[in-house]
Amino acid sequence: MSRLSTISKAKTDPADYVKAMTEFASAQAEVAAENMAAFAEVAKKVQTDTVDLMMTAGKDFSEDASAAVKKATKKAAA
Repeated sequence: MSRLSTISKAKTDPADYVKAMTEFASAQAEVAAENMAAFAEVAKKVQTDTVDLMMTAGKDFSEDASAAVKKATKKAAA
């Protein structure tokens, strides 16, 4: 936003407007790239956490199912 004041000021030479707009566009492209990189990092972290959560839940479910089968087998054998 600080660059917005630079392009909104009156200029004497028309070429200065082009230069200001070019600099502003370049700065905005850089900010957009930084924001996309930050978003990608957050998305990667969320994906990793989700996979870890699913793996843990699957392991817990497997252990519970195994315990239930063993209990049912013991009951059936008795």
